[in-house]
Amino acid sequence: MKTSFGRIGGVVVVLAMLLWSSSARGGIPAKIIENFEAASNESTPLGITDGNPLAATAVFANSMYRQLGFHLAQPKNLDLSIDASYGNFSSGGVHDGHFATTDLSLGFSFGDRVGLLATIPVGYRDTSGAKVYMGGFGLAVPIVLSEDKFRWTLSPWVLGGFIDGSDLAQGGAQGGGGATSLVSFALAPDHALKLSMANEACYLAGQPFGYNSAFNFEQNVSQIILKNGLELSGELSKSFQAYGSITYTNLMKDAFVDSYWTPEVGVRFRLGHFNAAVEAFGDFGDRYSGYGARATLSLQW
Repeated sequence: MKTSFGRIGGVVVVLAMLLWSSSARGGIPAKIIENFEAASNESTPLGITDGNPLAATAVFANSMYRQLGFHLAQPKNLDLSIDASYGNFSSGGVHDGHFATTDLSLGFSFGDRVGLLATIPVGYRDTSGAKVYMGGFGLAVPIVLSEDKFRWTLSPWVLGGFIDGSDLAQGGAQGGGGATSLVSFALAPDHALKLSMANEACYLAGQPFGYNSAFNFEQNVSQIILKNGLELSGELSKSFQAYGSITYTNLMKDAFVDSYWTPEVGVRFRLGHFNAAVEAFGDFGDRYSGYGARATLSLQW
């Protein structure tokens, strides 16, 4: 009996502290608190360090996958690019969330086989007033392994970043590395029609930040992420290319959304040193859906 009263008392204390914390941070709606069931990224739709497509592990892994996969730049000497996305999402019982991401990247080529990519990924999420910010820095070395019947590029990479989710009493620093592979097959002369396959395996780990000595949701992160995708692209003219892709992402360790599909459709434009792309995309998994658009601009020499 005493044990039951003790458990009930513990729940009451936690709920009271959640409500107090919400009030102190500007009145975050009660539905956010209600859906923030536990400190565990496996049980809450609002995990910011891990556990869903907009958590830091997935955002960082996706940034490297995009830039080293289907959207790998292949400049003769130098590539300077920026991309930005915006969209809406629903996770668990939480709806009408918004997100934005951007990547600022600088790529170099050292001959025909080896390159270097430096990138700064940044992410933002707003869930009914509970804001989350994240940023990082990554380095990759794209290596062309084959150019005969197909082109194969393998890119090992490392990345470190930070997450600030003080509205939800979460945050931390993360780091890790992985490798992204891109294999492209020409289905028509001069690559007018091309099939590409991208695969990524990475490991990201992190340490939490504490925002309040009395109450916080500190949690360590240790996640393995696998991404596998196919893209079909076709030349509409010498300057325009249309493409569509599908990617499956698997968070190998426990997560609220442990796997999801990402379809994308878009167009790429080339004119001299100037390159641009516009695409629509979505993320769809169990208890999660998101929709967005992305634009990319780059200069190559």
